[in-house]
Amino acid sequence: MGTQKSTLSTKENLLLLEDCGLGFVEVEPAEYEVGSSVDLGVSLLANPPQIFWSNEPRATPSRTVRLVEPLYISRDVLRLDDWLRLVSHPDLLGLEELVPERKLQALEAQRCGDETVKVHPTPSAQQKAGRRLELEEIARQPEPNPALALDPWTADRVTSAVGGTLPRWYEWEIAARGRQGRLYPWGDEIDLRELSLDRQDYSVDTESTMGYYCYDQLVDYVHSFGIYAALPSPMGLVGLARPGREWNLCHEGQPLADAAYILRSISDLGAMALMIPGQRPHTWDSGKKHRGKTRFAFSGPILPCFAPPTVAPRSRAASLRAAKRPRARGGRHATQQTSSFRGVLLRQQPLRS
Repeated sequence: MGTQKSTLSTKENLLLLEDCGLGFVEVEPAEYEVGSSVDLGVSLLANPPQIFWSNEPRATPSRTVRLVEPLYISRDVLRLDDWLRLVSHPDLLGLEELVPERKLQALEAQRCGDETVKVHPTPSAQQKAGRRLELEEIARQPEPNPALALDPWTADRVTSAVGGTLPRWYEWEIAARGRQGRLYPWGDEIDLRELSLDRQDYSVDTESTMGYYCYDQLVDYVHSFGIYAALPSPMGLVGLARPGREWNLCHEGQPLADAAYILRSISDLGAMALMIPGQRPHTWDSGKKHRGKTRFAFSGPILPCFAPPTVAPRSRAASLRAAKRPRARGGRHATQQTSSFRGVLLRQQPLRS
């Protein structure tokens, strides 16, 4: 049975999705500032690396965007419980074909993971002790309802099948930053002391999407976002402060002219996802016994930061939100002036200090 795209009205569609647990926030028509006038550089990171090897973080272009119709965007990323309710809904047929059963089983396994995880001590710690150290037990951020991470094409098909779309890059920013154009969902600063960070004394190459690109340097990884994990954006989005990435759509050649999707994150999760602490590099996908030792590089990029979809090709998966735009006559989306997107890009705005 093929997947059937939803033909419900916007209101009916939103009610159906909210009945399945996928709540939405409404973004009112208005002018909003997006992007950053600083495109590259260490100033975009709250916790920058010691050395940049390549690919310094970049930001979306600084613009003023005018929405002329309400925009609806899901409050949280699509999670396992949401998906299970969606596939069982009688009005949404064929959804189960989009996500492999093995992926769902892996997500189910995350629910019952231990709240602590045993890791190998770092080489420097063992050298300092002058003896072989036992495995160390550290806290692990629980995942009672893990996010559904998909490749961009599947994510696109999923949102289309439920009557929506992936958010465009500026739509996601508006909902995440609010009218004040915040640099983080909660404000313009982040206090690293509120996070639970640990440090490894080495890195692996290309493990980060927006920062750490050096082979041998100290790397911070995060296993708890503390108070920030529960703080919503001004528009009510949640699930932004977590070790994960989200898919956005490029639109009319921005922010990338040669790609359809970009990655967003304020954590900076990249290809380090299967690095094993205490072992030298290239421990990619080394077997199920190592999957409890997942590490997440952290550099704290601001909300305008993005990464191209080509980073971390071995783990090209990210979570997703659904966006819903009312349609004007003729089937055109009425979320902005219909002349063109470039017609509502008015002026540059400086990055806040």
